[in-house]
Amino acid sequence: MKDLTFAEKQFIISSLNETFHNAQNKLNAGNLGDVERAMIEQTVKKAKEILLKLELTA
Repeated sequence: MKDLTFAEKQFIISSLNETFHNAQNKLNAGNLGDVERAMIEQTVKKAKEILLKLELTA
């Protein structure tokens, strides 16, 4: 990820933020099955992890 330009990192951060918030909204809605909830929780966790890495290098 260190080879990315600042603009590319900002684009990825913006996209991951949107993904994170969409997944969080689905979790907050509370009408998910167990498998779907687990997949969305994993999405939230991974998006947050990548965001932290990118923001530290941006």
